[in-house]
Amino acid sequence: MNIFVHLNLDTRKAVLVPIPRDTWTSIPGHGKGKINGAHAIGGNALAEATFEQFTGIPIDFYVITDFDGFAPLINYFGGVTTNIEENIADKYTITINAGTHTLNGDQALAVCRCRYGRTLYGGGAYARETQSAMLLIDLLMQKRGMVNSNNLAGFLGALSQFVWSNISLEQAQMILPALLSMGYGDVSIQKFNSWPQSFGNASAVGYNEAEKNAFFANIAAQ
Repeated sequence: MNIFVHLNLDTRKAVLVPIPRDTWTSIPGHGKGKINGAHAIGGNALAEATFEQFTGIPIDFYVITDFDGFAPLINYFGGVTTNIEENIADKYTITINAGTHTLNGDQALAVCRCRYGRTLYGGGAYARETQSAMLLIDLLMQKRGMVNSNNLAGFLGALSQFVWSNISLEQAQMILPALLSMGYGDVSIQKFNSWPQSFGNASAVGYNEAEKNAFFANIAAQ
């Protein structure tokens, strides 16, 4: 899944925008396709160019993980406590009751992957995207005390076991004060209107181009 993050270093506020992985869009030099296909075709560079074109906003940094990195990342931080607002019974991933839960890495990954039987946040894949954004906010708020500003290089080195990023040490030093100062009220999740739609033989996610562009223009102004 994809989460676009707009971080304003002056106001020290952030907006997270889940972008469905099956969103149908132009992939520079490769016609139309699902937005997640850009990385498979051309790696980080093409993925970055595709998301820039889709959002209309320059992408300065990226952080990437996968199934093998996400669960160990959560375990590295000692788990994460998050609120699940509905009972989940997904035979492919996890069964868990509504409420506040402290999750280990495997449980957190399962919660972020599950889409069957979901009704909140638009249901299905929309639900797991929103749940994932909520969990990442919880992780930031709860575990930022583990960041050692006096040994930031060591901390970033530890994280590199689980994620790939183009953020340099100097850039991390610039971003860190804003991240560490934010509270829950400084971070929001916003979503553009989209829906399941077929494009030829492809089952994907469609949207209104003008509405989407206006949405991201508003995000950029925040």
